[in-house]
Amino acid sequence: MPWLRQLPRWAWFGTGVLAFIAGWVNAVGYLGFRHESISNMTGNTSLLGIALGKADGREAAHWALAIGAFVLGTMLSGMIVQQSTLKLGRRYGVALTLESLLLFVAIPFLDASNSVGLYLASIAMGLQNGMVSAYSGAVIRTTHVTGVFADLGIGLGHLLRGLPVDSCACAFASS
Repeated sequence: MPWLRQLPRWAWFGTGVLAFIAGWVNAVGYLGFRHESISNMTGNTSLLGIALGKADGREAAHWALAIGAFVLGTMLSGMIVQQSTLKLGRRYGVALTLESLLLFVAIPFLDASNSVGLYLASIAMGLQNGMVSAYSGAVIRTTHVTGVFADLGIGLGHLLRGLPVDSCACAFASS
């Protein structure tokens, strides 16, 4: 497939490990006290819409915070990684260390059935998603909004660092 970016073999292995971690984090969310996804922004956006439709302000605030936390994570990724091509020596270690710290800090909150743990884990998943989206070159999404939120956050992170931003991301961010 000529449109697919050529990534080194080790990157595919690393991507598989990161997907496993994301699945593990999502399983924690589903098995936890709220039984919810942590990294699936499409479902969370749908649940935000349902809460708004029912005029349930408390639930709407929760889902808005969950989505906002994910976008914050992708913004952090855009600020930390700063590049759109995969190359060792860039700041992936910083991003992965921060992701790990966020997940460890989330544990006691999740154990105490406190939503702060869900938000911290969502920041971590946004950070991971933003990092991988930046180097994998995913540009078109038609059935989910997780990637759209990741693109928005990465673009905002780049803007905050004064880095150039793809015109598509700018158009989305300004609309």
